[in-house]
Amino acid sequence: MTSDSKVDAAATDPHWGSSDRDQKARNILQCLDLLTDLDLGDLSCVDIGCGSGGISLHLAPAFKSVCGVDPEPWERWQEYSAQCPGLSFHKASIDSLGIADNSVDVVICNQVYEHVPSPETLIAQIFRILKPGGICYFAGPNLLYPIEPHVHWPFIHWIPRRPALAIIRSLAPHKILDAYSTTYWQLKRWLADFTIVDAVPQLIKHRAESPQAGNIWRIFRITPLPLLRALGFLSPGFVFLLTKPGNSPPAWAGSSSALASRSLNVANRAASYVDTFARAKDLDVPAPIFVVGLPRSGTTLAYELIVQAFDVAYLTRAYSFTYGIPNLTTRVIARFARHPKAHYVSNYGRIPGFLAPAENAVLWMKWFTEHPMLGHYFPDESVNPAAAADATKTIASMSAIAKRTFVFKNIYLTLALPALLRTLTKSKVIVVTRDIDDVTASVFNRRRTLPASSWWSIRPPFVGQVSGDGILEQTTFQCTRSRQILERSLTLVDPDRCMVVDYSDICRSPLEFIENVARLAGNELGRRAGTDIPQHFDVSQSKGLPKEMTGQFSRLSDALNSDGHQYLRQVDEYVTQHTRVVTR
Repeated sequence: MTSDSKVDAAATDPHWGSSDRDQKARNILQCLDLLTDLDLGDLSCVDIGCGSGGISLHLAPAFKSVCGVDPEPWERWQEYSAQCPGLSFHKASIDSLGIADNSVDVVICNQVYEHVPSPETLIAQIFRILKPGGICYFAGPNLLYPIEPHVHWPFIHWIPRRPALAIIRSLAPHKILDAYSTTYWQLKRWLADFTIVDAVPQLIKHRAESPQAGNIWRIFRITPLPLLRALGFLSPGFVFLLTKPGNSPPAWAGSSSALASRSLNVANRAASYVDTFARAKDLDVPAPIFVVGLPRSGTTLAYELIVQAFDVAYLTRAYSFTYGIPNLTTRVIARFARHPKAHYVSNYGRIPGFLAPAENAVLWMKWFTEHPMLGHYFPDESVNPAAAADATKTIASMSAIAKRTFVFKNIYLTLALPALLRTLTKSKVIVVTRDIDDVTASVFNRRRTLPASSWWSIRPPFVGQVSGDGILEQTTFQCTRSRQILERSLTLVDPDRCMVVDYSDICRSPLEFIENVARLAGNELGRRAGTDIPQHFDVSQSKGLPKEMTGQFSRLSDALNSDGHQYLRQVDEYVTQHTRVVTR
């Protein structure tokens, strides 16, 4: 339906676009449940062409997050998003969704392809935003079916469009024919880049074998499945499950690694309810300390120095497997993780050793979730009171159990400083900075070791703007925009709760850094006896960019710096216009 006709319809019928949306959402979820082994509760979903958002609303409880996308904003978006914290909406054209490459687990494209000017462009966008191994529920009408599903007339869609429209205008001017369906074979040619599963035969069999199925379904009960597949081209509509090929198998393909991941997620989600009973009773504990900064800025060195110098608690790699039960894990780990071996080296943020200090970003994603448009940027307006209360109690309980101040390092929280300090009202933050050219070069060299389509580390808002660009453009955008958000955030936080230190200063005088950390914590941190802190470290030098790219990098960096204020205004405008939408 065109935007004008949609607005007219919505104005005359307040329930337009909402009819049977709950049932349609159940049908989608039933299909995913029947034909995949996905644990939807841990996955992100984008509903393309969501319209009023009714289906998105009913899908949201099943997923970790759902973002509805439509070319026209709908008044009910705010109402629906207020009902479900995991639900958001975004206005975008189908040919430019503004969502980052390889960032979405599941895409829903339900009865959309026939309404867009270029189905090939729509399909290309789906392929672009899906993660490798991610899936798309793709449904739409069949041109060969004799009844047109929108005006419900036989054969009208087989007539050339101009005569068809003239017939409709003369006989039923209230009806709108704006759909352009296609055949089974043409659609499969458009979808050739995906692995395709035709879900209709399985859905028919499932319905036929249901105890509630009527007599008409008996014929399908005895029809062989291969015959149903062979007749798929005559189905009234298509339902395909599309898998984007990648370096890893689909999440539901049944591999041992996928099975282990799903089992781990299920176990942690189930155990999380038990973990609340493991919380400490006395939550009057010292405030936690966070180490944040851009990727490759020296946060790991700062983290390890603090753990070596002070008798503090910290996360270990064990929490990566038990992130749903942090209090129970702390009760077990705290007695062992007290004095880790000093390494002062890391492999892209990972310190050697199972009980060594670790980041464990998955624990924080429970409270500071990623957004399809804003990435890891978490504005103050996004703080969910229930999530804030849970985070406060959980972190305080972990400190009480460990009987020490907890120190956390998390790169992703760099883009959430005001929200972090508002959520954990007594916490302190150490921000590690480094020359942005060195940071960008280091991130660029890391990206070059990964598959071309792989993103690495934090996502600032609107990374979709560079989704089709090269690695240098993406890493320059990533680091420059993240730095701009960080610099703005530092002007908004209480300076008494935040310490900014440059990586080179840490290397020049680690002992001075330790003394500054002690002052930030109010000299309440117990010193660890028998620890020998080095007098200095050699400043790690980035390999730098290839010579042939330095000029291009300078131009990209200058352009991004010149419009930094405009970029931040765009971010603020998006947050303001979607105040309820971005609440997570």
